[in-house]
Amino acid sequence: MVVAKGISDVSNFAVRIFLQKMGVAHDESKGFSPYSKKNFREVKEYFNNECCFCGNNQIKLTGDHLIPINKTSLGLEAWGNVVPACSECNSQKHSKDWVLFLNNVAGSQSKQRQKKIEGFIAKYQYSPDVDAIRIAVEELYEESGAIVLELIRLKTTRALARSNQMAIE
Repeated sequence: MVVAKGISDVSNFAVRIFLQKMGVAHDESKGFSPYSKKNFREVKEYFNNECCFCGNNQIKLTGDHLIPINKTSLGLEAWGNVVPACSECNSQKHSKDWVLFLNNVAGSQSKQRQKKIEGFIAKYQYSPDVDAIRIAVEELYEESGAIVLELIRLKTTRALARSNQMAIE
């Protein structure tokens, strides 16, 4: 179980769930079944079971979001945005621009790998409306925090009322 340390954690979690749900809607709008982890095998096969950044094929590959799923980058959990990466590339890339990161790790293979990734993006028509998503995410971030604060206030009031009632009895 994930424990939130503050309201921003709750809001960030809400944004992440929203971006995952938007990924489902995006995939369906393009005529694809929604991407899920069970589809990762197909993604790895597209990239010849290699890290799309460095080409390593000797270790376990993990799913990396080209455009990170967060309130700043606004990536979606969708076809065309999840690529195979070795754990080293995945952790080093973190939230960096994928093209810049690729240029740093792929060396002479950079252009070839970039074309492969761009082909993957095009194949799955990954092109979300970032402006519309940004507006929704900004609203959700603020609203979810306000809702949680109000819920906490109500629960606190009820708990105190129960405690006072029990003390009277």
